[in-house]
Amino acid sequence: MEYPVVPIHGKLFLHSPQTENELERLYRKVFSEAVELTVVSAYLTNWDSTLKLNSRCNSFRVIVGKDFGITKKAACTNLLEWMPPRFKSEFWWRAVLTASIPRLSSGKNKVVGPTR
Repeated sequence: MEYPVVPIHGKLFLHSPQTENELERLYRKVFSEAVELTVVSAYLTNWDSTLKLNSRCNSFRVIVGKDFGITKKAACTNLLEWMPPRFKSEFWWRAVLTASIPRLSSGKNKVVGPTR
């Protein structure tokens, strides 16, 4: 069985049952430290409401597709209930989301000032 490769925090992970704990630890780290975060997922079947978003996060966007026909309404509802009110307009649902991997998280954990 092949598992998807998941890029997180500058590392590529072969997502398998053996890497599940490390992947979950990194997701929690990214959510708790990012000041900008974008999550793109070809489908959403559940949402971990125990994730803590960095209180200094100034940009948070979630894009979910229905490519595989398995996106669950309850998962999307849980995500929207979890999202801070200022970011609720940044939940996007796409009928077609062309991606080679099911999920991608991208963010930065410090504000970069203007260069001189």
